[in-house]
Amino acid sequence: MDKSDTIAIPDTPDAVEPREFRMTRVFVRASWMGLVATVLFVAGAVWNRSQIVDDYDFWHSPDEWQLIALIVLVTVVPVFMNLFMQYRWRLRLDAQGLHRRRLFRWQTWPWEFFRDGRIARGSTWDAFVNPDEPWWRRTIGVSMVGEEDREYVLRVCLQFWTPPPVDLPETLTLKMPSMGFNRTVITMSSTGIDVSGPGVLRSYAWGDVQRLHITRVEEKHPGFYSLKLALPDRDIDLQVTNQNGTDVRTWSGPNPEVVSAFLKARIPPARTEETILWGKPVAPKDLDSRLEELRKQYRQFLAFAAVIAVVAVAVAVLSAVEATKFFRSHPNGSFLDYALSTEALGLWAMILVYALPVFTFQWFNFRKVRRELEVERARLAAGGGATAPD
Repeated sequence: MDKSDTIAIPDTPDAVEPREFRMTRVFVRASWMGLVATVLFVAGAVWNRSQIVDDYDFWHSPDEWQLIALIVLVTVVPVFMNLFMQYRWRLRLDAQGLHRRRLFRWQTWPWEFFRDGRIARGSTWDAFVNPDEPWWRRTIGVSMVGEEDREYVLRVCLQFWTPPPVDLPETLTLKMPSMGFNRTVITMSSTGIDVSGPGVLRSYAWGDVQRLHITRVEEKHPGFYSLKLALPDRDIDLQVTNQNGTDVRTWSGPNPEVVSAFLKARIPPARTEETILWGKPVAPKDLDSRLEELRKQYRQFLAFAAVIAVVAVAVAVLSAVEATKFFRSHPNGSFLDYALSTEALGLWAMILVYALPVFTFQWFNFRKVRRELEVERARLAAGGGATAPD
């Protein structure tokens, strides 16, 4: 049984019981590791500096203390403030609406905003956007709470949410980067699709479209995560990603909601296929899409891990060279003496205290999610009760 089946969702705003949610411990734990690693990094840098300058002159020099203060200001203070904000961060649901506190003040989005179509969906499956708010506070995401709490908050919000109206224009123009500064321009109208660019000028009727495949982050999401329009001699691929709370598109032009509605209004359902990345899967193809997305994220994770591994190897080589020089000049020196004198102390602190635990957790989490998706896909493929989402 899908876990969402056991979640009781209120039918009316008045039935929403007040509940408050804190940031999940995974994020807080990672910030603590980052703070410890940063403090060790700064301590190592200060210690190494004191070895270069005479100890007495170093600790009694105003210039050196100003340098230490500057290092602490640009490294330790931001990490500490981020940790403090995570402890203060709250999300709350009640009969009034959805509330968020980042530091001291609460921000409230009444349920009327959700019902009146004033709240849009973000590019991620767990975010809502209020276009009337300033850019720094117009998005409320629930990804930072626990898994079961996140699903509860999302389902309550979607219970009272009405998609904002989409005004379809007569013509859509999409500009897509091609090579360097060259752009491929795609113009869609009631008569068909025109593709123009460097050395390209083709026109297609709507009947030429072979397939429209839309991947949504969630079934009720009006936009899309990726869209593929299959034409006789080319594919048009569009994708939306979220980087640090900002939507990044592979095209410039109308937003995903407009593009999706425009194409669905002109392409018959028989040539349209949709898959979802979150929520109760309807068919094995939904889980195929989730597995493929997970594999793509895993490849990106491995690429980043490879970069960290190369840095670790470089630091290890540097440490070995430094250790050889140190013990040649200090035959009676201890490993602790060497560790306190090496310039690589801060880098090892960052790698061992922060990077290694975070990457280990992510690796096990990828394996866990993949195993769950493969088991669920096998169940659906065997006809194990695939039901339509609520």
